[in-house]
Amino acid sequence: SSGLTPRLPRSPIRFLSINVTQIAARRPNSRHTQTRPMDRRGKRGVSPEEEDTRDGLFPTPDTRRHSIESGFAPSQSPGDMRQEKRLRMDGPDICEETPPRGRGGALPTSGRLFNDAVHGHIEVDPLCVAIIDTEQFQRLRRLKQLGMASHVFPSACHHRFEHSIGTSYLAGLMVERLRDVQPELGITDVDVLCIKVAGLCHDLGHGPFSHTFELHVNAVRESGTPVWEHEMASKMMFRHMLADKDLTGQFTARGLGDRDLQFIEELIAGVSPTNWADPKTAPIGRSKDKSFLYEIVANKRNGVDVDKWDYFCRDSNHLNIKAPFDYRRYLLSARAFPASDGLWQICPRDKEVESVYELWNTRSRLHRSAYQHKTVKVLERMLLEVLSKAEPFVRIPGTGGAMLSMSEAVYDPVAYTKLTDDVLLLIDIGVDPKLKPAQEVLTDIRRRRLYKFVGKALPGANGDPSRLQSSQLPQVRKEIADCISPSDAAVVKEGDIVLDVINITHGPGKKDPIEALRFWSKDDPHRIFKIRPEEVNHVLGQGGEESRLCVYCRKRDLTSKSVLAEAFSVWCSKVQYECQASVLEPSTPMRALLPENGAHEKSGPIPFDPNA
Repeated sequence: SSGLTPRLPRSPIRFLSINVTQIAARRPNSRHTQTRPMDRRGKRGVSPEEEDTRDGLFPTPDTRRHSIESGFAPSQSPGDMRQEKRLRMDGPDICEETPPRGRGGALPTSGRLFNDAVHGHIEVDPLCVAIIDTEQFQRLRRLKQLGMASHVFPSACHHRFEHSIGTSYLAGLMVERLRDVQPELGITDVDVLCIKVAGLCHDLGHGPFSHTFELHVNAVRESGTPVWEHEMASKMMFRHMLADKDLTGQFTARGLGDRDLQFIEELIAGVSPTNWADPKTAPIGRSKDKSFLYEIVANKRNGVDVDKWDYFCRDSNHLNIKAPFDYRRYLLSARAFPASDGLWQICPRDKEVESVYELWNTRSRLHRSAYQHKTVKVLERMLLEVLSKAEPFVRIPGTGGAMLSMSEAVYDPVAYTKLTDDVLLLIDIGVDPKLKPAQEVLTDIRRRRLYKFVGKALPGANGDPSRLQSSQLPQVRKEIADCISPSDAAVVKEGDIVLDVINITHGPGKKDPIEALRFWSKDDPHRIFKIRPEEVNHVLGQGGEESRLCVYCRKRDLTSKSVLAEAFSVWCSKVQYECQASVLEPSTPMRALLPENGAHEKSGPIPFDPNA
């Protein structure tokens, strides 16, 4: 009765396409007619032409909001109102709203609006939108950010898709902030766009199940081949994505040339300050006077980058683990200064030194509580067993129709585009009888028949920490098996012992978090200086690394677990490790834990003792 176009409700349907003109045509008092109906306040409405003049052209903030709510661009004439609104909801973190088309059907230059669960409403550059709509980027929808952690933390089901968009957004905030407060740096629009694209594409090469897949690939790779890292695959996928002529044309139209593409690849891989000293490894995307740009997405100097900022916020949100670090304060105080090594670096203000410790404290907390949770680690070990058993029999079509294994697919962009977390489903439904061993382990994972945690140990004052290196674990397993008493040798064998090492660092590598950082103060804003760790009163401690050996038993009965716990305790005494077993006295029978004289068999209510 109001005569106004109805507001379209948001719908959980994946794609919603509504023609507003058709809806309005059914309403006799529509704003598409030449009459001026009464509004709910009793006043006459305005004609479409007058409203066009009043509202102005898209995409100003007010008119953008008006367009999204009403379903059409206010700048359109009544004859051109055949615009569509599409609402796409593909996950818990990202809601995409495609802006309406302007006159002549051309897309506006403002990009697409995303409603992110962490950062709120963000606007994505049109070139980044074109990248998001490629097969290579859409693959990230099927890669969980935390891998097997979702089996322990049910809400940790977010994906690398939304993390990559969030990283691009934060990278844009950082570089645009530097350009605003320091125009003398000469940051161009092309520099800004390269930073945003690098943040968006930095995880294109991630394999299934987070970093666990890297362990599998390097475990089965041929000797003599270099260690495979997902950054290598990210550059490969980026180049493969640019094989699309339409996308390459959009890069060219925005002024990005070959040097800029090389710059984006360098940003994805990260550039260490030591790379600049050698002409063979020195980056060519940008010169030294813009070396600070390499610290935004992947910071190899001190580890403070927007990639961490996003996944700290996003992971802690889905894990329900409080993250004290606030990137906003750090971002607002960041400035670029020339350093003593001839390069430029990003430096925060001196009062943000505590924030740096909070950042690394957040990282260690997430590793200890979630990323390297003892049950998550055992799930990853069982997953590695599934992948190794299925490796010879799973084939993925690649370039030219070649059928490649999982470890071979990482070097073929066509096959790698198809390699996602769905590979577990491919293994599970496979009809090849040779896949049965892998399928049995998958069944154990689904039915929660996991390896049992026996205990953990860390090197004592005189213990040798080199035993915790991955190359030494087979020898450690044999030593623990030798500590099993002869009477129990048939209960637990060496093959029943599963070992894993937890490494948690409290800074970049083993360094103190602020060792590689420089700070500035408002008293002298043109000079940077170093703050010594002993000058800061903090709780975290001064860097370092914490390593622990975890022992699991493939057999799930209490007897086997107790026998292995006793052998593990004996081994720790021999090598001077501090042992923390998770069971009671190894040889204690279950009947000894029950009340004496059959008291546990008595029935009836327990008498109430008011003095208890």
